[in-house]
Amino acid sequence: MSNTDFCSDALLDYLYTQTLPTPLPPDYTKDDFSKWQIKKRNEVQDLLRIQELSNLLSVPVSAQLIEQFYTDNVLIEKYCLQGIRHLNTPLYIAGANNPASKSILYLHGHDKFGIQGALKHLEASPYHKYLPLLLAKEGYRVYAPEMIGFGEAHKQHYDMGNSKEGSCFPNGTQLLASGFSLAGLRSFQAMKIVDFMKQQNAETISVFGISGGGMGAMYLSACDSRIDHMILSGYPCTWPDTLFVHHHCIDNFVPGMTRIADGPQIISLFAPKPLLLLTGKTDHVFALSGAQKAFSVVREAYQIFDCPHQLQSFVFDGGHEAAPELVIQWFRDRCK
Repeated sequence: MSNTDFCSDALLDYLYTQTLPTPLPPDYTKDDFSKWQIKKRNEVQDLLRIQELSNLLSVPVSAQLIEQFYTDNVLIEKYCLQGIRHLNTPLYIAGANNPASKSILYLHGHDKFGIQGALKHLEASPYHKYLPLLLAKEGYRVYAPEMIGFGEAHKQHYDMGNSKEGSCFPNGTQLLASGFSLAGLRSFQAMKIVDFMKQQNAETISVFGISGGGMGAMYLSACDSRIDHMILSGYPCTWPDTLFVHHHCIDNFVPGMTRIADGPQIISLFAPKPLLLLTGKTDHVFALSGAQKAFSVVREAYQIFDCPHQLQSFVFDGGHEAAPELVIQWFRDRCK
């Protein structure tokens, strides 16, 4: 390093590499990996402060129906979900007249219209391709919440302008100042929605997360054993290949997260349950090279459990967007 190089890259890279968690030994067994999973799940829950959030905020789950409407002949009901002290969650159920036995929790990413962008025709070519509506037409009951910081669930008296990040920044910074994080609060919020889905007699619960919703699905699956199937789209990637080299919303960051694991390792905690990983060939947010590294890490987890068939991963022609055909076919094959 020359004495005229004033950039911070070397320092940041050094701190990152010096604080990485101890890796599993090269000759680890299935039993070693299972113990590692238990340890890491506990560490993730501690990182997100799930128990502390529960102690401070948990109240019994209840919901009030406040609106019904149709989009593309799909019945959508909007509820006010309560289960967190001082926070009401807008929860839309697409295919509300479908049986509750097969239910999907749909977690969206940044969208200037919030979750309504996936449920109403508000723009010409949305990145989510109206996937909740398509899944509802397949006979699923799709629970689509507006997570804190997005759309309707913004911080009051904050001018969002045209930002797709919604009010993540003011929510996230205030939470960080209190020792919490958006990722942690959204994980706890998602767990409360799963409570409600179980109240609705959901027999199997699948979670689909796209972009920032992929992060939410990843953390949820590490915190809540009730998730039976998972799809991550436009998110699986090694953190150094995306979070540290491109601008990302503050909701992606939790203090100390790299001391626990990299993203693909957290995804691996879902093994051996059915998992689908998707990335667009020209995704400019989560680079293909990093996504392929992530696929490889997760694949090793499924191989150690002798169930590589439980994992599918695809690189599709497209960018940072959903791939409805692949998602629908996967559900048809897995959730008959």
